[in-house]
Amino acid sequence: MEPASTGGDAEGVARGTAVSMTPREREIADMAADGMTNEEIGARTRLAPRTVGTVLYRVLPRLGVTTRGALRPALDRLDAAATPARTGR
Repeated sequence: MEPASTGGDAEGVARGTAVSMTPREREIADMAADGMTNEEIGARTRLAPRTVGTVLYRVLPRLGVTTRGALRPALDRLDAAATPARTGR
């Protein structure tokens, strides 16, 4: 039996996992990860707060997280997975 979710997946985006997001979805996810409310994001993007909420509702599961607090680490892991590792020669 697996433990119940505590609201955010500790790992979120697995390394090497491809997550598809539009530039607008990424923009909204970044703003939410920075602590902005749906209303603040909506004012900045000229979207209704409800639309912002809908976008986040679709994006969070793709990133493997269930809370805004887990967004920044998940986005950072996504960026790290997309950046090729440098070899020190």
